[in-house]
Amino acid sequence: MRAIYALKDPISGIPRYVGQTQNLEQRLRSHLSRGTLEFQVTGWIHELRSQGKLPVLEVLETVSDERANECESYWIQRLSGEGYPLLNGTSSGGVSTAQCHFPDCQHTWI
Repeated sequence: MRAIYALKDPISGIPRYVGQTQNLEQRLRSHLSRGTLEFQVTGWIHELRSQGKLPVLEVLETVSDERANECESYWIQRLSGEGYPLLNGTSSGGVSTAQCHFPDCQHTWI
């Protein structure tokens, strides 16, 4: 199973990054410690840290490994389409599809 997650601004609550992982704790540590390959995300986290703040990680949904890329792409395109300023390196998480076509996908953004 994989979690599709958003890193959100700790003050505004605005999502800035969407990703996927099998281990949320390890992935968050990775974002916070050495940064990521997404240089814009690293810069944003560095800026937050200089203000004594950290991003908030919110799980958007949990999916099977087979569905992870498609569902991550869905969330990136949905949130970008709603005007959220995502810092993802690609507009679709490296996946070409924009919708999750599995009947049990639970795409609800609160």
